[in-house]
Amino acid sequence: MKYKEKQILEILWIDTIIDSGWKSKESFDKEERNSKWLWHYSIGYFLCEDKETITIMQSYTNKEGDYNTSERLSIPRVSIKKIKRL
Repeated sequence: MKYKEKQILEILWIDTIIDSGWKSKESFDKEERNSKWLWHYSIGYFLCEDKETITIMQSYTNKEGDYNTSERLSIPRVSIKKIKRL
């Protein structure tokens, strides 16, 4: 583990966009897809990581040892562009 448990991290990551409905490829090619909508910043307490993901949490109980967590966000490593320790 390269991050300490409960350390606060700011993660810049890129997401996907879903476009639904029928349209021609030509019409799709002409659309302006706003790539800035793809970029997200998430801040949370470091919970855990593996070779595929990093997981942060919004909240945890103030209990030593076995504590409870809430609002966990697991971000695929391939989507992560930058991690800043706060």
